[in-house]
Amino acid sequence: MAKYEVGGVFEAIKKSFATFNETDLFDTVQAITDFRNNYIAHQEKELTDINIAREGLIAWIMGIYKIYFTHH
Repeated sequence: MAKYEVGGVFEAIKKSFATFNETDLFDTVQAITDFRNNYIAHQEKELTDINIAREGLIAWIMGIYKIYFTHH
């Protein structure tokens, strides 16, 4: 048992986000973030390969789709 019981808004947040534990949403968001950081925002790598671009954009689009429908 926890030292302190926190309820109210914290319990509501915990309950609302519990459904995400049963999805691969974390991995999806991580893939989007990695692509964004490597090729878009920080441009750590040059994006010259059409296949990497295609796969990254498909993952990004499918990720947004998953995020939306997880909420609705």
